[in-house]
Amino acid sequence: MSLLLLHQPHLSADLLELDIQRDIWKAHNKYYSADVPTQIHSILGVDEVRWDDVAALVILFDKSFELEELEELQEVLDKVQEHSDSIEVKLAVGFNSASNADDDLDAHFIAHDVEYIDANSDEQGGLDRVVDSLSTVMWEGMKPRKEEDTEEGTEQAKLNTANPSNPLNSFDDDFDDLLNADDPGDLSSLLAQLNTMSMKVRSIDNIQERHDMAAKFADDLASFIPSSDQDDQIH
Repeated sequence: MSLLLLHQPHLSADLLELDIQRDIWKAHNKYYSADVPTQIHSILGVDEVRWDDVAALVILFDKSFELEELEELQEVLDKVQEHSDSIEVKLAVGFNSASNADDDLDAHFIAHDVEYIDANSDEQGGLDRVVDSLSTVMWEGMKPRKEEDTEEGTEQAKLNTANPSNPLNSFDDDFDDLLNADDPGDLSSLLAQLNTMSMKVRSIDNIQERHDMAAKFADDLASFIPSSDQDDQIH
């Protein structure tokens, strides 16, 4: 599984502020970390992409261009649609001042099954939203963070579940069901259940609700990743 970053030639993937070292994204939040193989290409070099193992895609583009001027971007979107079923997260992140209304950009990318994010929008969540979305992927080799680092987030997750007015309660119920279920028998079964929840996040049409649930998914996921002590007991 790899992360694919595609950018216009005059933009840098560094704009995403991801911790990428030697083609490895050091994915981490309060609860887990993972070393994610990363492909970085200009949109002019899309033919060099290894599409067969891409689990998440982020396209960086300049909003100051008119959409009609971005022929290369359209070619990328057409290519993405060819592999849409196998790519779990597909994002287009816009930088600089817009020549197009955000609603027009949103509609354009949604038509290609890609979520549009304004990098400078506090309302949308900006770059934090990118990380939240990428955190819904069940990356290989995920490792739990230290217990003291996760305690605060775990307590917040409990509060969210206990609060009946919280719109994410139905999603919390899914996690409660998994926590209280009988032993799934093996790791593959557990991962399958978690992947189902991840798919539920990505299937939400309302973008703000999807963002909120993606953040919640990332916060709660670590509860189901065995700690190093538990892993030693298993083995």
